[in-house]
Amino acid sequence: MSRKQDFWIDSNEISQKISWSFSKFNESFFPFHFYECKIEGFDQVAFGYSVSKIEINALQKSFAESWERLFLARLNEREQRFANIFSSNGFAAGSDNAMAIKKSKEELIERAVLLAAWSQQKGWASIGPRNLKNRMLILGMFLRGWRTYLYNINSNAGVVKACFICHKSLGVIFDCAFDNRDSEEKVLLSVAKNSFFQKAQSNANLPEIGVPEDHRSFYADPKNTDAFQFLKQGDYSSDPVEITNPEQIQSELLVKAGKFPAVAYSSHKDWVQLMWGKQSIQGKNKWPHPLA
Repeated sequence: MSRKQDFWIDSNEISQKISWSFSKFNESFFPFHFYECKIEGFDQVAFGYSVSKIEINALQKSFAESWERLFLARLNEREQRFANIFSSNGFAAGSDNAMAIKKSKEELIERAVLLAAWSQQKGWASIGPRNLKNRMLILGMFLRGWRTYLYNINSNAGVVKACFICHKSLGVIFDCAFDNRDSEEKVLLSVAKNSFFQKAQSNANLPEIGVPEDHRSFYADPKNTDAFQFLKQGDYSSDPVEITNPEQIQSELLVKAGKFPAVAYSSHKDWVQLMWGKQSIQGKNKWPHPLA
């Protein structure tokens, strides 16, 4: 299915045509809708992915993610202050302005907490699935050869839900989300979705300066699953991890809600920008962070 729309950017530019299309992926093990959204505009192309039990929600979420990434690509190209921002960390789309700002703050905190907990091996607490639906998700992945591990990461800025799944030949897939009512289901669906596209790697090499795909490939190599041994064996401190002054997050609305979702950006002057490659290794943990 596809649809095209003209979208007026501002009074100094001509009308910009934004085109998008959806692709659906079917998986017999899961009664969920998996969608990819390809969006084109501003001479850029971006993709968004989503999964939901309700089809319209999956469509909306994949579109919102692709729109957020397309707009970031435009900002990289057009605005000097965003020229050196190469990740979508702190960017979020929402159905209304308040939701976009809330989600952008939560993503920024989520990533900061994960990086601190990973480098310090601190704040982790192993948990079990909270309900039958999540247990069924875990069972579905188990039947495809994946073993699931769930954690709370406790911090002074709130709790982050983390999940990774391991496969003997396909390595590890990881994701995390700021804790709210459906965050556990969100991370389980995310790793389940990514497991359908995971391809085995061997002798994966991590460059000094990398991109998210480098970390995805690195942890798709089974020999690198040792990075997660400290979690499997409980070799960590459960004391909450501390991040610097979370109350000083600055947020701004980049696109107001209208024909397209609102987009917001949050940042913190004291938090390092999210990086990939060997340059991301720091602290007690000598393995690169698992975000991809």
